[in-house]
Amino acid sequence: MTDDVAEHVLQDNYLQTQALTTAKRQSIANFNEQARFMRELEKQGRLNRAVEYLPDEEELEDRVSKGLGLSRPEMCVLLAYAKMTLYEDILKTDLPDDPFFEAWLRDYFPPQLRKKYASYISSHRLRREIITTVVVNSLVNRAGITFVMQMVEELGVSPDDVARAYALVVEVFDLQSLWAEIEALDNKVDTEIQGQMIDATQMLMRRATLWCLRHLPASYEIGGQIDELAPSMRELEEQLEKLLSEMGRKSFQDKARYFTGMNVPEKLARRVASLAPLRSSLDVVQVGKISNRPIGEVGGVYYAVGANLYLDWLRFAAEGIEPENHWERLAVTAIIDDLYGQQRALTNSVFSLAGKHKGLKALEHWQEQNESPVRRSQHLIEEFKASGTVDIAKLAFANRQFRSMIS
Repeated sequence: MTDDVAEHVLQDNYLQTQALTTAKRQSIANFNEQARFMRELEKQGRLNRAVEYLPDEEELEDRVSKGLGLSRPEMCVLLAYAKMTLYEDILKTDLPDDPFFEAWLRDYFPPQLRKKYASYISSHRLRREIITTVVVNSLVNRAGITFVMQMVEELGVSPDDVARAYALVVEVFDLQSLWAEIEALDNKVDTEIQGQMIDATQMLMRRATLWCLRHLPASYEIGGQIDELAPSMRELEEQLEKLLSEMGRKSFQDKARYFTGMNVPEKLARRVASLAPLRSSLDVVQVGKISNRPIGEVGGVYYAVGANLYLDWLRFAAEGIEPENHWERLAVTAIIDDLYGQQRALTNSVFSLAGKHKGLKALEHWQEQNESPVRRSQHLIEEFKASGTVDIAKLAFANRQFRSMIS
């Protein structure tokens, strides 16, 4: 089993190095969150910055003024602390006891052991510790150093809630296979292109994890939710391109062409291009279950609502805002999440008033019934477009306008 063990260790080292490269690439954008992470660990008595040679407050302010982030060695220290503290937090919960993680436990061992001693693996005396280690490594390597802290701060959930949602998202969107395809391109495409694809998976992961934490019941069984969500997700993914609005389809095709032009295989390029529109896919699935309509019909209406009411444009503009501080980032994130929610609720309204109308005819019927507020919201966003800028105040006002349209 020596070769299997060596491969396992090297893969873990590969993923940690990749996580550090991703963190360094995003260091300026995530600098405030990394500073908050250090302060939070210090407040909890779990980190001493002086002992670890991490920058103090004066040095942090100096780097902000110079537009510098943390160095790679400093990222290494934070990565280690993220894993150590998260391990402690999760081990004392019941997350490692979820039957879903039995497969993650088995995959930790070499194939020979899995085949010959399956029953012993299931009853291993360090079963909980191994599962926690595997979950923490995957979560921090893939989602980032401050991901769990951000989810906890934004939603008031616990670290094990975040880990549970993360594991669900990985399975529902089949991210393991996507990551494997991206990593198989080592030395075949530019590392910057691989980095862009990894960033796209993280953006989907963040939105989908937030959705799960907001909308799923507490302490759900992961396997049951996978059975509930994954089939509809596969169906939506297969039809996605034809369901998108004209502008959404063009954006999808342009992104796919960009990646294929960078020597990314067409199938993978299209899959990565689909990640942006799939950020709202769990909303589509939920509307389908509530309205009892086919997923293709719901998807077509949902994406048309986003295009017709300029919700897509507004979210894109909001994502381009560079928050000056932690609280502005929370405000922008909350409004973006609300705008997704308004689109979901408006799609529900379309079907609740549809009567015998189906698909885009149902949307046309709803717009006729709501002609005045629809026209008012469209004029508002057109004014934003003409001004060339969107700020938090404009976002908040537009968000309120869309909320008033929901019946």
